[in-house]
Amino acid sequence: MRTYKNVMRAMAVASVGFLAACSGDKLQTSLSLENAYCPAGKDVTGPLPDVLKIESYTITISGDDFEPITVTLDGKTASSPVEDIPKGENRTLLIEAKNNRGQVICRRELTGIEIKGGKIALVEISLLAVPFVANISNGNVVTQTRLVFDGYGEPVGAVEIIDTFDGKETVLTDLITSADLVSPLVKDATFKFKPAVLPIGEHLFTVRDFQTGEQSQVTVTLVAPGRTPGTGLSVTGKVGVAGVQTVGRDDVFVEALEALSR
Repeated sequence: MRTYKNVMRAMAVASVGFLAACSGDKLQTSLSLENAYCPAGKDVTGPLPDVLKIESYTITISGDDFEPITVTLDGKTASSPVEDIPKGENRTLLIEAKNNRGQVICRRELTGIEIKGGKIALVEISLLAVPFVANISNGNVVTQTRLVFDGYGEPVGAVEIIDTFDGKETVLTDLITSADLVSPLVKDATFKFKPAVLPIGEHLFTVRDFQTGEQSQVTVTLVAPGRTPGTGLSVTGKVGVAGVQTVGRDDVFVEALEALSR
């Protein structure tokens, strides 16, 4: 059974306002950057890692009757116009805040927005923290017995990790707490999650905030213990009168030596 602390949390990292210009063809953004770190519920009295600092914002406006419009703003931008947005109903507005690694650490999407010509419309958005893993990058090769997730998320929230392998999804359980949810710390928004040993092969891990639904993903290839990830160098090999001898490798290299001996 899932258990977590039901605590009221501040989920706004940067209050973002969008003001439609009177022409109806522009949106004027107004970004409050007094606390340009994410997530918002962390303790701000101590030093925070750069990985939690917002380096840029990506703003995407979309609708059924036009191609999506995407604008990227520097994390220090106070305001900037987003131009050439057609007037109409059912517009979708997506804000993504990214860190210095290009990871989305905060996000919010609003749907059903109406853009009217000749009128001013104000849209206020509070961004939600996106839980993510910091010690593993997409495509990494990791020894299966050493897999551990060091990440960041909304403090006292509820983060789960879902493993997609061989076409099946499994909610992982932390070996230390025996729970399938972990709460990031208020001190620095960090969490650590160590699963049981998983099968060798490629895994897609989804890191999801159980309360808000925000998530990130990372693909990892697990290998057997005793092998250094990313290496496969033979220590030695030779062709002799009695046959072929190799040490430290069992692949096509051995077959090649056998062919030379014939």
